[in-house]
Amino acid sequence: MNDFEDFSDEENELVEEKRLTFIEHLEELRKRIINCLIGFLIATVISFFYSDRLIDILFAPCKNSIKVTYYGSILTPFNIRLKVSSGAGIIIASPYILYQLWMFIEPALKRNEKKVVRILFSFAILCFLVGVAIAYFWIIPIGVPILLQYATPIMQPLIGIEEYISFVIIILVAMGIVFETPLILIGLSKIGLVTSAQLSRNRRYAILLAAILACIITPGSELWTSIFLIIPLYLLFEISVWLIAIIEKR
Repeated sequence: MNDFEDFSDEENELVEEKRLTFIEHLEELRKRIINCLIGFLIATVISFFYSDRLIDILFAPCKNSIKVTYYGSILTPFNIRLKVSSGAGIIIASPYILYQLWMFIEPALKRNEKKVVRILFSFAILCFLVGVAIAYFWIIPIGVPILLQYATPIMQPLIGIEEYISFVIIILVAMGIVFETPLILIGLSKIGLVTSAQLSRNRRYAILLAAILACIITPGSELWTSIFLIIPLYLLFEISVWLIAIIEKR
């Protein structure tokens, strides 16, 4: 009987320890989320004071295709500045947000996993900025005129500034996220979770996943906006398979 009671006590202590550990993880997660929000809000407030310049920068890629934009609500100018500031806030605060994410997951990683993830985090910002730059200097300046060419002579463009800014921000942020794909797959390969052979065999699922991610990143957007993301996302998948195969050979 005493042995049974001792066993029950040990079991209860183990359950209590797990419960406390789970609560500690939730508390740590709450702390990191609050820190991310604070960093984002500070970056957004600072960006708001420069929102007029940011709007000019976002309009620059299409200044030859779109001469004038319109707004139809009294609140639209303020909403546009707030939206632009929020987008800039995400980009500016992204290093700090990634740091908070690293501080949360770092204790749960093994030594070899920490080394891989640390390298991935180092290149994450660079990959994000490369994706944003390609969207800004290539995809938007080329894609917008092509889309406008589908208008017939009886169609006159009346482009709203809010619609245009939303389109540009979605493309910029989405392309930044898309360019993280090779980094994630290479990291999974280094840890040993995927191989180039596995990825090659599942190309059809990669296309499906690219379509799903494009719809998630651009909810409620036009079909062509999603297609603009599906194509580079799948191309990055193929590049990732090629890079992983090279790494495996070495």
